Amino acid sequence: MRRYVPLLIAGAALVAAGCRDTIAPRSAARSDVKVVAPVVLFGGGRLVSIQENGEPEVVDTIPFVLSPEGGSVNIGNLTLNYPANAVCDPATSGYGEGTWLNACETLTDTIQMTARFWVTDGQAYAEFSPDIRFSPDKVVRLATGASELKGMVLTDSLMAQYQVLYMSVHGTSLYLIDDSWNDSALATVFGVVDGVATGNRSRRIYHFSGYYVRSGDRCDEDAGDAVCGLF
Repeated sequence: MRRYVPLLIAGAALVAAGCRDTIAPRSAARSDVKVVAPVVLFGGGRLVSIQENGEPEVVDTIPFVLSPEGGSVNIGNLTLNYPANAVCDPATSGYGEGTWLNACETLTDTIQMTARFWVTDGQAYAEFSPDIRFSPDKVVRLATGASELKGMVLTDSLMAQYQVLYMSVHGTSLYLIDDSWNDSALATVFGVVDGVATGNRSRRIYHFSGYYVRSGDRCDEDAGDAVCGLF
């Protein structure tokens, strides 16, 4: 399997797609990005930018399993950390805007997942199926690394460039949204040791469908902070 840049993008970081009718993005050159007024609200979040949708040329398909016992799964350069009894039963839980914080029955058996990864113009994309969400009383996190941050002092502007954004696709447009705007639980957490960045980042997720990525690498569990395995 090809080594992908991990899921967090400078300027428009890791983003989660919504329902199946809001699929993961297709190839989008950086010249397609349109920066919009950050005060615009979109689905309860702050709209940050818009890209055009396209079609990937090469896609890698990666199967993996989620267990009711919880655990840690490496998916490309992402690490998914999830506790026991975290995966909602997709047959009864519902999915989509307005459902993320609803209580759900969780699975007692494993569930087979499939990830599709592709890279275009230095930007990595991931799409997951089936669409699932996680029990809101369990904290599930995605972690990844960014070696370019290692050893740097994290300023507000630098962290804003590497925050994790929600993604929603409508027709030919891909919307990147700061969903921590009205839910601080979804804010990106940066690893810091002795006042400087370790290069690790993670964020809580409520659901699992698609993600958009740019520069980075796999989260380094030996970096001396707890962000990689943070629940």
